[in-house]
Amino acid sequence: MFFVKTLTNRLTRHPLRMFRAIGFRMQLIILLVGVLGTTLSLFSTVLYTNFIRVHEFEFDAALYNYAVNVARNLDVNMFGEVVVSDDVFRETEKIFPFSVERTLFQLITADGRFIAKSRELRDERIPIRVEDLETVRINRVLFSSASIRYQTVKHDYRIAQLFIDRPGSNDFVLQVAAPMILLQREKKALILFFLLSIPTAVIAAGALSYALSKRALSPINDIIKKSKEISASNLSDRLPVPRVEDELRELALTLNDLLNRLQLAFISQESFVSDASHQLKTPLAILKGELDVMRRKTEFKPGEIQEFIESASEEVRYLAGMVERLLILARVESGGAGIQMSPTRLDELAIDVVSRLQKNYWITKKHLKLQLNFQGNDESDYETVGDFDLIRTTMENLIDNAAKYSREATTVTVEVAELEDSVAFRVKDEGQGFTSTDQEKLFSRFGRLDPNSKIPGSGLGLSIVKKVSDIHGATLFVKSEVGVGSLFEVRFKKA
Repeated sequence: MFFVKTLTNRLTRHPLRMFRAIGFRMQLIILLVGVLGTTLSLFSTVLYTNFIRVHEFEFDAALYNYAVNVARNLDVNMFGEVVVSDDVFRETEKIFPFSVERTLFQLITADGRFIAKSRELRDERIPIRVEDLETVRINRVLFSSASIRYQTVKHDYRIAQLFIDRPGSNDFVLQVAAPMILLQREKKALILFFLLSIPTAVIAAGALSYALSKRALSPINDIIKKSKEISASNLSDRLPVPRVEDELRELALTLNDLLNRLQLAFISQESFVSDASHQLKTPLAILKGELDVMRRKTEFKPGEIQEFIESASEEVRYLAGMVERLLILARVESGGAGIQMSPTRLDELAIDVVSRLQKNYWITKKHLKLQLNFQGNDESDYETVGDFDLIRTTMENLIDNAAKYSREATTVTVEVAELEDSVAFRVKDEGQGFTSTDQEKLFSRFGRLDPNSKIPGSGLGLSIVKKVSDIHGATLFVKSEVGVGSLFEVRFKKA
């Protein structure tokens, strides 16, 4: 008993959870059957109510017509019994919704005094309330219902009280009581029909829905089956797309679009790992080779150890720069989790970056002049919203790239300019420049215009600049002329 009570409480407390636990297919069938059953029940209720109302109206109309005929052929015998002419019962062409043989009559005065009644009433009388007499006199007819005994058994009767106006003060009220047996049978038959037909229709609909639901859900099953088959080794496969323009087609297209992005991400990741391993393998091999040579040697020439240290330091510096750029690139591609947006002043950041890069390797080696300019007045707004470290890395990469490819004893110009709705950071060099066809290679990962160039580099600097610009919604412009120099500009939106 306790178990049943506990189960009932759980079912009552968590009906939605129980509903979700039965599976999507059964949920659809239950919802369909529920909607169908509710609709049929409401329709049957409305139909039954209107059907009974119409039948009761027709019943009263037929009873009224019959009462008028009785009033025209009415008489009272010497025993005080109401006698009706046989012509009324011989009207075989008329069909009444009640049994004429069981119809009862009673005649009273307008003030309610009894005059005569049908023999079948015996000691019974057809009831009428005193207050109804005035209503009958005004409306000429009044309908009511009552339970009257007929041959020792009580039946429900519909009573028509008809006012008979005679000359003088002799006004009468004729009461004609018709049995409602046929009308009640119709009500019961209609209720029984609904009680049998609605459950049958619901059960049939449930069975048919169960049989057809498998076919209706076959596109979903195909999508599920194909989804289970797709893995990292076959990301080029796609889910089947239904032909019908519906939600399932939209779902399949959305998932295929997701697979496209995943495939591109996997390809990009594989390319990144492959290129990174290749870029790291060369300096590591050089270091290993030089260490092996130094380990095998027992005697060293003057200055040979210093040359080894400088060479190893060069490779370590390259490796450190490569690893740092790879970490920055990984942070950028990780999305919002690794990026912290905050108000950032580009003028103050540019001053800090330029002051730090005055001792840059390439600037000191090539005797370059690093010049910082501002375009704007004293009240200029150089503020944007972005990640402080990533914007600083972008500035450093652009300046370092300009210094690498500048001619000796030239000027690298850094400029921060206030525009109408943005703040521009520009770096201009006086280097060798490049053509417009080479511009596409600039921002690709590990991409270099001249792979055989003696200028060391990882090919990640400008790729990081492009990624950071995209994340900040900034616009990147490049202008270059061969033999003259290049201009890189990043326009950040104002805060």
